Amino acid sequence: MKVIDERVQLEPLGSIVRLRLCRPRANAIDPRMVEALLVALDELESNERVRGVVLCGSPGMFSGGLDVVSLYDLDRNGMATFWSRFNELMLRILDSRLIIMSAIAGHSPAGGCVLAIMTDYRVMAEGKYKIGLNEVAVGIAMPQGVVEVLRSIVGHRQAERLGLTGALVSPEFALEMGLVDELAPLDEVEARVETELNRWLELATTGQQATKHFFRKHLVQELRQSQYADEEAFLDVWFSTDSRQILGELTARLRK
Repeated sequence: MKVIDERVQLEPLGSIVRLRLCRPRANAIDPRMVEALLVALDELESNERVRGVVLCGSPGMFSGGLDVVSLYDLDRNGMATFWSRFNELMLRILDSRLIIMSAIAGHSPAGGCVLAIMTDYRVMAEGKYKIGLNEVAVGIAMPQGVVEVLRSIVGHRQAERLGLTGALVSPEFALEMGLVDELAPLDEVEARVETELNRWLELATTGQQATKHFFRKHLVQELRQSQYADEEAFLDVWFSTDSRQILGELTARLRK
């Protein structure tokens, strides 16, 4: 095991690697986690022996999303820096040469769901867990890049309904709509992803990587071209009066 940061660990398994979020209590995404994940991707993508990655969290919690407590007090310049780097992380996962699969062994709201939908395949734990894009429920907007990726996965109407209501859904409903690809018992999620990933990696590397690029290139190009404008639009919402009120109330509750 290699510790990139106390928030992120690499666990090699031959030609695949577990990329584990390990920040107590909820694997909340803060600037340090984003930078650690980008460093991890640099290392993995530069290693020719690595072909696949299992993105995973902790039993019961894949990721609770953005660390609102640490982000709330940032000024616009500070938040702009974080948001640009988080967008870079999303696009790096989406456009990676590696096959990346998510082992969602627990809850995955908001930013946790964002990371998962950038990957190539998602297995979620059965049971009481919830997944979804609940940004509007906490007073912010679903980012444009997330809108486009979600729409490509579940279709326009389903994506719009999820986005506008901020709904968190059950694993069964997530499977039905195609938000996740498979369900498994909690203690079997990571093993099931590793089995599926190894099955994909039996195919010829060059052809598989080229095909992935062909499927993703137009979407990635569109998101790159509009990235700055989309980030500014998101920041306008983040610093709007009603969003600051809702985020402030949420931050106060979380700090207790």
